[in-house]
Amino acid sequence: MNPLPMEAVPANPLPMVARSIAIVNPAETGVTLQFLVDGQLKSLPSGSRLELTAVQAGVLDYDRGGSFGKTRLVMADGIYTFAGTERGWTLNQTPYTPPETDQVAAE
Repeated sequence: MNPLPMEAVPANPLPMVARSIAIVNPAETGVTLQFLVDGQLKSLPSGSRLELTAVQAGVLDYDRGGSFGKTRLVMADGIYTFAGTERGWTLNQTPYTPPETDQVAAE
């Protein structure tokens, strides 16, 4: 039997992988934050949590505010919480846990 050369093997798409991701804008920020998730615009009021089942790249783009510019984050499973710092907005990652409140915006 003659095996096919590697060039003859057809390409398969990447598998769809569900992930558990949440983005949190704590109440103490007092502002609605906007960002892109996989190129789609999202708005998250203060005191809210956005649950995502990311099946694509899980890329989050956001503006850090002022002159600190824009940044990109590739998300893995976890909770990403916005925090205001002297260097603009940052995202802190913690392990994923299911939501405990009614402040959830499902995706």
